[in-house]
Parts: sequence; structure tokens; C-alpha cells
Amino acid sequence: MDWKNLYSKNSIPMATRAIGSTVSGVDRLLRKVEPWGVMIAAVGLAFTAYSAWLTLEGRIFARTVASWELLAIDKPGNNSKAAALGHINRQIGLFCWWGDRCLKILKKREPLSWLDLSPSDGVEHGAYLRRVDLNWALLHKANLSKALLTYADLRRAQMKESILTGARLVGADLRRTDFEKADLRNVNFTNAKIDETDFKDADLSGAEELTQEMLDRACGNEGTKLPIGLTIPHCDRVEWYEDVKLERNRSWIVDSKR
Repeated sequence: MDWKNLYSKNSIPMATRAIGSTVSGVDRLLRKVEPWGVMIAAVGLAFTAYSAWLTLEGRIFARTVASWELLAIDKPGNNSKAAALGHINRQIGLFCWWGDRCLKILKKREPLSWLDLSPSDGVEHGAYLRRVDLNWALLHKANLSKALLTYADLRRAQMKESILTGARLVGADLRRTDFEKADLRNVNFTNAKIDETDFKDADLSGAEELTQEMLDRACGNEGTKLPIGLTIPHCDRVEWYEDVKLERNRSWIVDSKR
């Protein structure tokens, strides 16, 4: 038997046809399975994204609870209260743009009104809040007396009737902050920024390092109490005050809807 001719004439074509038939069968199978595969992959991806979202929400909630618990503990010195306040005041969302606008909000900015971080009797210094981020914070009637707020960001914070007696606001950013009826006696304002800040009916008696040049960029009224020799423009007579009021009202409407 001529094995060479047998392989060349019969085996190779048969093998080729077998391979071609197998490939064709696999191709037909893949065409049938492909839509289901895509669907299964999409479902798996959606489930993974949903699980990650729930995990992230859980972590944010746990940190928020821990932050409130930390604020409730009466401890002097640097005890991470600045980070806790910053987290509570922060809005966290997915795919955010233009400030606080987000496709999905995971955590809203929470109000800090009536917050009491005043020191216990006999304690010389208040809360250590160096570089705390309280931009746009809602701090009505909060008590931050003797707090160390050096280089704090308090821009546009709403601090009506708040108590900051003896606080150190060295280098703090207080632009457009609302201090109406606030107790600011003996506060240290060294290098603080108080441009377009509202001091109506505020008590600034005994304030340290508060200059006339700084006050000329802020505003108050006849009820504002100042250190001897200093004056402050009336809010109703400065051009920028109407813009500040409109911005404050818009902020209140947005926060009330959240």
C-alpha cells in the first residue's frame, strides 16, 4: 500500500473538511450565545456597580456617625474635630460639576446650628479647628468660644447669633460670612479676611488686631459694637450688600430643598 499517496490524497482533505466543519459549528454556536453573553456581562457589571455604590454609601454613613460622635466628646487639643466638622459640612456625590451639582448625591451638607464646642470650666483653650473647612456652613447660634480657628475657611458661613468669644481667627477667611448678632468679643482677627462680611448687631468689643482698613471692607449698623476709635460702613449704604443678600437667600432655598 502506498501510504504516502493515501495521506496526500485522502487524509489531508478529510482533515481539512473536519476542521472547517468544526469551525463553522463553533461560529454558529457563538452567534447564538453572543446576545446572552452580552446580557449576562451587562447584568454583572450593573450588579458590581450597585454593590460598589452601596459600599461607598455605607462607608460615608459610618464616617458621618463617627464624626458626630467625635464632636460630642469633650476633649481639648488636636483631636480631629476639624476633620469631623469638615466631613459633616461637605456634600459628597458622584459625577459632580460646578460646585455642589452632582448626578447622584451620596451625602448632603448637614446643618451645624446650635453646635456647642465651648471649653469646659477651667479649660483655657477651646476646640482645635485649625484650617477647618466650613465654607457655606450653617452655624446659627453655634458656640465656638475660645476655639482655635487659625486659617479656617468660613466663607459665606451663616453664623447668626453664634458665640466666638476669645476665639483665634488668625488668617481665617471670613469673606461674606454672616455674623449678624454674633458675640465676637476679644476675638483675634490678625490677618483675617473680612471682605463683604456682615457684622450687623454683632459685638466686637475688645477685638484684637482689627483695623479700620479691614472694617472699611465689611459692613454693620448702629447696633454693631466696635473697639474704641473704629467705625464700620452701614450695610444699607454699601453697593455689594444687595448681592450678598441675594446669594444668601439662594443658598437658603437650595439647602432647604436638600
